[in-house]
Order: sequence, then structure tokens, then C-alpha cells
Amino acid sequence: LPASTPARSDILWGAATGVAGAFSLLLFYRALATGRMSVVAPIAAATGDVVSVLIGLFLGERPGPLATTGLVLAVVAVVLIGQEGGALGATPSGRGLADPSVLLALAAGVAIGAFLACLHRTSAAAGVWPLVAARAVSGGLLLALALLTRRPLRMAADTLRIVAAAGVIDMMANVCYLVAVHGGLLSIVATLASLYPATTILLARGVLRERVRAVQLAGLTTAALAIALITAG
Repeated sequence: LPASTPARSDILWGAATGVAGAFSLLLFYRALATGRMSVVAPIAAATGDVVSVLIGLFLGERPGPLATTGLVLAVVAVVLIGQEGGALGATPSGRGLADPSVLLALAAGVAIGAFLACLHRTSAAAGVWPLVAARAVSGGLLLALALLTRRPLRMAADTLRIVAAAGVIDMMANVCYLVAVHGGLLSIVATLASLYPATTILLARGVLRERVRAVQLAGLTTAALAIALITAG
């Protein structure tokens, strides 16, 4: 941190990242509360990826043919991996895009895409200071909302330990993404980051011994092919 020299624009982009991050969390968890994770998670991840790719293209990025094919397959992989049960893309209400949880998931995905794009706009010379600004802004916004809505802030000790561990892992992931996006195209890095549901499925299978459905295995295979094409392109 001491060797980093963030410009004013880096801090501002970091603050914008924090705003997008706060909204993405609120919208995503609200979507989970009103819908199924197997529907909400892939929609949010795929939408965030598509938004990031579109922003990258708008900024002048032009991935090669192999990488472009990989980008398309990555979106397909995310949708397949997210299928935990029931018909593909089914919603509890059967209303499709009119379902509130689907609309919330789409909005969360847009916010996630904005989060990824805002971090891309920071400079490598800023180090992790944009993330510090982002966490300060998002934490402040969420705390203010909790106080305004009079939500309880106290947690049990076991829950607090889990939350703290999740926070550390989340910050490490953000740092890795920040380093990666400063060295590559937003459309490529954001797409690879959006394949995180594959890790969740593998951990569920290896650690929790959960059964992986055939459609999810197809998604994992598609994700591996997408990564290979993106890397080769």
C-alpha cells in the first residue's frame, strides 16, 4: 500500500465500484429470498458477464475468434452449472421474465457488471486502494441501510466467524481480479471470473459429497472448453 500512488480518478472509480457492489448484494440477496438459487445465480452471473463484455466492446476491445467463441460458451456454461433441480430455467411462479426473482437477478447482474467494469477503469499504479475505497463506500451504504431499516446487527459467534472468513476470501478474490483486469481485456477477465459457479459445484461434490446432476457436468465440460478457447484466443 505505501508504494502505491492512486490518482483521484482511481479513488472515484473505487467509490463507484463500492456503490455497484452494494446494490449488487442487495438485489442478489433479495432475488434469492423470492426465488430459487438455481435460477437466480446463473442469471445474475451470466448477466454480469454480458454487461462486462458489452462495456469492453464499447471501450474498443476486440477479442479474437477463438476467444469470442469461448465467451459465448462461458455464458452457456454458467447457465448449465446453475441448474440444481427442476426444469431448465424454471421459475417458482412459471412467469418467466415477469417473475420478480428473475427481474431482481437481472438487475443484480447489471450491478455486478458495473462493479467489474469500474475496477477495470482504475490504474495499476493505484495498487489496492480502489478496493479500499470500494469497501468503505459499500460498507457504509449497507450499514446506513441497516440502521435506517432497524435491522439487527448482532450475530452469533459461529456466524460471525463464517462471515469474517467469507469477507477475507471475497477481498482476496477482488484483489486477484483487480490484478488480472489490469493485465488483460475486461471482456476476457470478467468472463473467466463469471465462471465461479463451477468452483462451487466442484467444492460441493468434493467436500460436501453432494450429487452433481448431468446438466451440471455438461456445464463443467463447457466451462473447461470455454477457458481453453479463451486462453488460446
